[in-house]
Amino acid sequence: QVSAAGVLDAGNFQSLYDANVKNYIILDTEKTGTILSVLRLMSKEMRFHDQQLVILEPNETLDFEEISIKSIANLKLLYPSLTRDSASDELNLFETDYKKKNKTVPNQFATRGFDITFDTMLRLSQDKTISQSLEEDKTEQLESKFEYAKKDSEGYINKGVYILEYQEDLTVKPVN
Repeated sequence: QVSAAGVLDAGNFQSLYDANVKNYIILDTEKTGTILSVLRLMSKEMRFHDQQLVILEPNETLDFEEISIKSIANLKLLYPSLTRDSASDELNLFETDYKKKNKTVPNQFATRGFDITFDTMLRLSQDKTISQSLEEDKTEQLESKFEYAKKDSEGYINKGVYILEYQEDLTVKPVN
């Protein structure tokens, strides 16, 4: 909880912990000072409470050098992402082939475009209609997850999202 002046009340913050459950601390600010205060307080509480830091959308402020990636990793930052941020043999092969053919490494749009095209081609080659496939099948490609939901009469929307978590060794792993 932050005051209107942007100051974190440490006593109030600590009183919100529940010793019987895992406490998810949702960080929804871009103010460096507030982020540093939350990280400091959470680090102090690590030995007393089961807790995890969560953000609901990308936050560029976390990339500032003032904010230690080690402290974020120690708090096992949990966040949603449209792409899986981990390498695989298939992704490495795609990047190698792409670089050989295009003389450059693929950017996020090239990889996403490949995933969407490949997923669509696979769905079209099945013994069911595209609508059945979209409604029934969840798939994963190189970096993307596809889990479609019918959107009224307007078609389908992809709700495939990865939940990623920083590990103490500074790697990022999907949790779902």
